[in-house]
Amino acid sequence: MKTILHTAKDRGIHDNGRLEATHFILLLIIMILLKCLSDFCASVK
Repeated sequence: MKTILHTAKDRGIHDNGRLEATHFILLLIIMILLKCLSDFCASVK
């Protein structure tokens, strides 16, 4: 019983790490897009 709980916990931690990584990548992409957008707006004006 203890081992099943332990592996489930480890799996949860692993999934969490993967989620955080994807969130970080998404944030990075959004920030780059916003920067490009602001640069574009500045060049248009």
